Amino acid sequence: MTFPAGRRVDGHDRLATSSSGVPSPPPPSVQPPTTPTPEQLALKLRERARQEIARGDWDLGVADLDEAKKLDPAGETPEVSKLRDSDWHKVDVREAKPKH
Repeated sequence: MTFPAGRRVDGHDRLATSSSGVPSPPPPSVQPPTTPTPEQLALKLRERARQEIARGDWDLGVADLDEAKKLDPAGETPEVSKLRDSDWHKVDVREAKPKH
């Protein structure tokens, strides 16, 4: 036997309903996290490298560019190559001092 708003006597509801009798929307589907592709990882590394180089951390920036190139060689655009090449001249090797 079924009562108003879709309730059944045996306790098994056919539809989830709110107090107004309107069926509730289904819960949102939960997607498992996706693993980024090598190209996506390389893109993030290149973005981070630009920021590192802009603030003067050339060694970190170039290391990220190198890692990005390993992950996605096709993403090594002329712009990225120029960024890599143009900023190495800013590093003053005289600043590097051996530890005593």
